[in-house]
Amino acid sequence: MRSTTPIRTAALGLALLAGGLTACTDSSRSSTANADQAPTAAQPAAASSLVLRIGTDDGPETPAGAQITHFAEEVARLSDGSISVHPDWHAAGDGVPHWDQAVARMAARGDLDLAMVPARAWDALGVTSLTALNAPFLVDSDELTAAVVAGDLADDLMSGLEDAGVVGFGLFPEGLRHPFGFGEPLRGPTDYDGELVRSPHSRTTRAVFAALGARVTEADVDTSTQRGAESSYALTPAGVATGNVVFYPKVNSLVVNEDVRTQLSDEQWGTLNEAADRTRDWVLRTLPADNASAEEFCAEGGRIVAATPTDLADLRESTATVTASLRTDPVTAGILGRIEDLKESTTAAEPTTSCGTGGPSDDVTRLNGVYRTNITVKAFRAAGVTSEDRIQENAGAYTISLDDGTWEMAQVYATGPQKGETWHGTGSYTVEDGRLTWYWSHEDGAWTTADVAVQPDGSLRFRNHDDGEGPEFVLMSRVHFHHWRRVGDLP
Repeated sequence: MRSTTPIRTAALGLALLAGGLTACTDSSRSSTANADQAPTAAQPAAASSLVLRIGTDDGPETPAGAQITHFAEEVARLSDGSISVHPDWHAAGDGVPHWDQAVARMAARGDLDLAMVPARAWDALGVTSLTALNAPFLVDSDELTAAVVAGDLADDLMSGLEDAGVVGFGLFPEGLRHPFGFGEPLRGPTDYDGELVRSPHSRTTRAVFAALGARVTEADVDTSTQRGAESSYALTPAGVATGNVVFYPKVNSLVVNEDVRTQLSDEQWGTLNEAADRTRDWVLRTLPADNASAEEFCAEGGRIVAATPTDLADLRESTATVTASLRTDPVTAGILGRIEDLKESTTAAEPTTSCGTGGPSDDVTRLNGVYRTNITVKAFRAAGVTSEDRIQENAGAYTISLDDGTWEMAQVYATGPQKGETWHGTGSYTVEDGRLTWYWSHEDGAWTTADVAVQPDGSLRFRNHDDGEGPEFVLMSRVHFHHWRRVGDLP
């Protein structure tokens, strides 16, 4: 299991020295996260006259994290260092339900100066103008997404944010969202009926899956209870993708608290807007195309299938009521119409609809089975692992199923606040010439690799480890991938 303990940055308030701008220092407007490290708004920044704190639920290694980092760099460059943007990763804290909405509310209250929030999240706070981005099967290509966020439509999409207490000034794509079926693909409506699907909280997306007969959860992936997930090739941990089904794109919104906005000078506000525009253009230049992400997903053991024309027609028919409901809002209706017109004039690439269908290699199938291993606190410490959080999160009794390139794992925590609870995970793996590559997810660096050998009793032994997340994770992988005892065949 990977460490998901977020690494926090120090929370930074709005520190304003030049231009007569004064930040509020009321304790009700300061974040409780990292309070012991956070300078108050009255504390000056060493080299900047304006310091803005931007919050997100994501970490620095994510696509949204990269967008924030680039935006901060653009602001510093355009302002000659007079404005600094400091990220607050996982700003709302751990274990918070509806995490995206929690960050959005922090920005609206003024606990954050700026925020990066997925556009889909705002409908739960009463913002309707952005819901057109999540109308089912409307914005279904990279090309159309780019045309929407870079054109005149962007301002109209963000126009409703002021009702939530923030001002929007940037929309950044993060990728198209496909269905990923656990076990079997999710093709047509009957595959969803009565099932539980993982999807981050949003009223619109909840309505989409309800129209297909499914319930949604924002809980961690659990293949024992969930039928699949709505995700992207780069972020999904596992599952069989349906390549020609695109629900909608994920688009991140960049917002500023409305009170902070009124205190900014015209020059400062202009700098932030230009930095946002340049960041959007950078995202559009560098974000991997959906087909490129699909190719990498396939190379990492993923499998992609296609929905039939009948499946696609049935999906659209089943969810037509969602789009009809969105049209009852006059602003949304106008935006939907403009996107539909734009779609007619946009040429989109054909989606990837097949890979991994030729069957797994002999190297992969010979590992098929169910295994167990017990990882102790003592073993981690003996290996040189020093992070107590990572030890607590990874020590425990594991049951691992390997099935033609897909792994499923159940861990019973041995220590820490989750002691006795069970974590479920899934992902993919490849084996080539006896070298196992284990993908915890399809994010950059989320892999472990080791030589694997099947023992006479069927157990697995590992050696020569490496890990994409650095030296301490190599130490952890030596403990995790050591000896797995075979306990049976696949059910």
